[in-house]
Amino acid sequence: MQELTDTVTIDAPAEAVWAWLRDLPRHYLEWHPAHTRAEWTAGGPGQRGARLRIDEVLHGEPHTLHMVVTEISEEPARMRLAYRISGRVGLLIPKGRFEVVRDDGGCIFTAGLHVRAPRLAARLFRRQYLDLKTHLREEGANLKALLERGA
Repeated sequence: MQELTDTVTIDAPAEAVWAWLRDLPRHYLEWHPAHTRAEWTAGGPGQRGARLRIDEVLHGEPHTLHMVVTEISEEPARMRLAYRISGRVGLLIPKGRFEVVRDDGGCIFTAGLHVRAPRLAARLFRRQYLDLKTHLREEGANLKALLERGA
């Protein structure tokens, strides 16, 4: 497995970024134009085992992702949420993570997606793979813009 990552420095307190992520269904539509729906289907923010249903458009096709929170860590210097994905996309990308690390009054946000058979995926699903990398980068840039203007 290989991890696709995007890292962005955000000029906002780590707690604000973490609070925004914990309340993801409330902010999901504003995060990226391809996002169409997000709702907790079991549990909720900050709970290991919580389930989140997400609908979004990836590489021009609608997808429903079911995410299960597998890890949540809220240490003072670093906050982390890891999840497992099921659904069509989960066959290629079975898990992901978000991390927020304090950095000089702001923070560093990292999103990661684990890709099974990355060379095969990049070759067989080249457009989708590249679109996914672009989507991840756009989410980081959008999150930065939203939080730096105080959304």
